[in-house]
Amino acid sequence: MLGAFHVMLAQEGVFWEACKSIWLHGTLEILTFIVEFAAGLVVGYSILFPKTYSRLESFKRGAKDGLKIIIGCLPITIFSAAVESYFTRHVPDVHPAISISFISLSLVFMIWYFVIYPIRVEKKLAYAGENH
Repeated sequence: MLGAFHVMLAQEGVFWEACKSIWLHGTLEILTFIVEFAAGLVVGYSILFPKTYSRLESFKRGAKDGLKIIIGCLPITIFSAAVESYFTRHVPDVHPAISISFISLSLVFMIWYFVIYPIRVEKKLAYAGENH
């Protein structure tokens, strides 16, 4: 759907103007939706493949893990909503470099928060476990 929307904007000749507006909040919002979708997959996986637990116990564990993911995404979703509500309408008045910088910083933050930081925490926990 997102791709079809972008094609329509390109056909109308407003692709770049619209992208500055859409991705100002969309960088955070779309990537957070993907992670929240993964939280649902965690719950579904726990039901389908309970391993040695009963289905109910596996569901409880999966729901707990999924909820942790959702709670981690909640502040980003709220911030994205605030950006959409208050700043997106001002994009035509803002220099393109500012919009592109904000979009780029949002993407860097998402990569750090959901990829780099968890890897560092995992390594730190593994290292702490080896020394005890």
